[in-house]
Amino acid sequence: MMKTKAKNGTRGIVWRDGGWWYNRSTKGIRRWFNLETKDLPRAVQRKLEILDNPNAPPMESLALDCTRFIKWKLSRREYTPNSADKARYLLKDFSAFFSDKETLATLKGPHIQKWYESLLSRGLKVSTAESYIMAVRALFTWAVDVEKVRLRNPVKEVRIVIPTRIGRRNWLDKNGIANVLKAALDDDEKKFILYCGFDAGLRRGEIVEARINWFDLKAGLLHVRRSPTFEPKDKEERTIPLTTRFHRFLKKFLKGRSAEEWVLRPEVEKRKHRYRWDFRRPYTDFMTALNLRWVTPHIMRHSFASNLATAGVSIFKISEWLGDDVRVVQRTYAKLAPADGDIQVLN
Repeated sequence: MMKTKAKNGTRGIVWRDGGWWYNRSTKGIRRWFNLETKDLPRAVQRKLEILDNPNAPPMESLALDCTRFIKWKLSRREYTPNSADKARYLLKDFSAFFSDKETLATLKGPHIQKWYESLLSRGLKVSTAESYIMAVRALFTWAVDVEKVRLRNPVKEVRIVIPTRIGRRNWLDKNGIANVLKAALDDDEKKFILYCGFDAGLRRGEIVEARINWFDLKAGLLHVRRSPTFEPKDKEERTIPLTTRFHRFLKKFLKGRSAEEWVLRPEVEKRKHRYRWDFRRPYTDFMTALNLRWVTPHIMRHSFASNLATAGVSIFKISEWLGDDVRVVQRTYAKLAPADGDIQVLN
């Protein structure tokens, strides 16, 4: 690695790896800052910007940088505990891909490009790989704007595959759902998962975090609420009316249980993993046996909204029950609404 001091004697600025870097001691720890420029006057200007941020914590390793980023997001309430868990999972994959010597200051666009391409080579869907890239983009935005260890966001150099934005076309209709519920037989745990998805449109994480006190059986309502281990998406609680069959099932399933405990596997405590308990494997095995492997937990939620839309339920109500922005629901489900007879007033 070639290192050359700047010719004008600027202290701490050196040339290496085809660009200018700044080397200084912060809190007794020597630290490299990537000035990301080949232009010396711009490098000097960038050094002055860094000197304006003397109390920035030292960059220790990429994994620790990711941890500090998530803590910063949580402190500003820009991440909920759920979104922090997701970001932690994605960024763990990102940091594990590189050597221990790499930090936010040293990584370049081509490095991140290789990691992104590795995601696709592992069989991740384009839309899933996009969520990984967005998490890393936010990490480097923090490195530029807050930590000030970079001049530019290298993720902007990554060539990504743009996922198609066509709404999901497949969902399970009411007859199909009835057959799936029938196949669950006397497995109450499995039935609860199916009812939460098909009859209430809950997300996978919401099903796992559902507590007894979410269900008001007297009023026939399901309240998605905050809890010590759960924050609703976009921090918004919501209420969903219970279907008759879900309500009937819950009367037996929840009878005599403590209001504060989780409905599913109450003995399993929340730890470092994204989900307190993950029902994905038994769920997938069950659907595969029915030749319905394509019916993922998200497809249950999609089926909930699609069946409501085809029955003529208003998009506003569906968005309230889903907890999604009405414009998103309009774009995805409005085309499924039945023909509107109101046009006949023009006759």
